[in-house]
Amino acid sequence: MMVMPAAMKAEASQITASLVPEYNTGYGTFSAVKFLELQYPPDSAISKEFNGRDQKVSFFVNGTTDQKDTAALVDAINHELLQQSLSGLQVTSLDFLYTGTIKGSADRTEVSYKVDIMPKFSGFVLASNSTQGKMLVDMTWRALTINGPVSVATKYGNFNINYPVGLFQVTDPKFAEALLTDNTAASIMTSPILDFRDIGRTDLNQWDHLFDPTKSQPGGTVIANPQDMGSAKVISVYSLGECSLKQGCPQPDEKMGQTTVEGTPLKLDMTTPQPNAQIQIAGYATIQSLKNAQVLAVTLSDSSGGPNEPFPIQVLLVFGGMMGAVAVFVLMKARK
Repeated sequence: MMVMPAAMKAEASQITASLVPEYNTGYGTFSAVKFLELQYPPDSAISKEFNGRDQKVSFFVNGTTDQKDTAALVDAINHELLQQSLSGLQVTSLDFLYTGTIKGSADRTEVSYKVDIMPKFSGFVLASNSTQGKMLVDMTWRALTINGPVSVATKYGNFNINYPVGLFQVTDPKFAEALLTDNTAASIMTSPILDFRDIGRTDLNQWDHLFDPTKSQPGGTVIANPQDMGSAKVISVYSLGECSLKQGCPQPDEKMGQTTVEGTPLKLDMTTPQPNAQIQIAGYATIQSLKNAQVLAVTLSDSSGGPNEPFPIQVLLVFGGMMGAVAVFVLMKARK
């Protein structure tokens, strides 16, 4: 049975982003979330280490004022983007927030991880393929995954923000070292936190979408200022996350394993909640295929000659629906 920390129950890995193809710039928030439960016998050495523990490790790094502290993360993201994307998309700057919590009891410890990355990026327009007034927008970046460690300088010292074991390397170095000596535990504790491949692997045709000529969709818009849209006459919005006949229900991912640490049997249960995303594009966007991938063909106004597609009610409720799905998932886990 895994019970998620109360403060994190409604969280899910998500991307919220805005693209302005006319300027070839974008910005947004990538939020990566994982939950870990460690189970062990009461009165064991591990129980004595963690029973009663209530610890939070958190730090924010401002990429504008602390560029040296964000350089390693920017480099890691840009390296992966060069490998994964069709375009020359690169992150130009970012802020990030790391939050890890450890809550221990006699027979289990619950750990939560959340890394929020708030990047500005450019270079996603495939200019050489733009035809008939359409800008082709690379969308492969939504599957961004950083597979290696990312060490940043923090008030806690050098901190690996991309591996679950990084939190223990700062708070419990000997325990972290013991986890890494076992192949099963190590594979779980070095699985990347910054992993958005579940969002990227979902066909864009299965996302809910709308074209909003009013540029004032209910629930607000990431493109907050009209001048940020340039000459665009419409906002296109693609949303993923709620259960529907079209999408089905996005599923959480779970990895489980058993090991022995200093003579104590230990069970590990790592869960990544189901993903959700909302991507806004300044312009009228339609889906096309290119080099076995999906891109968006964007014009600055609705060139279809017909009425704008209505806003599906399920898109208005995408985040509320996602939260409900996470809550159901938590209840199911609690009843196991």
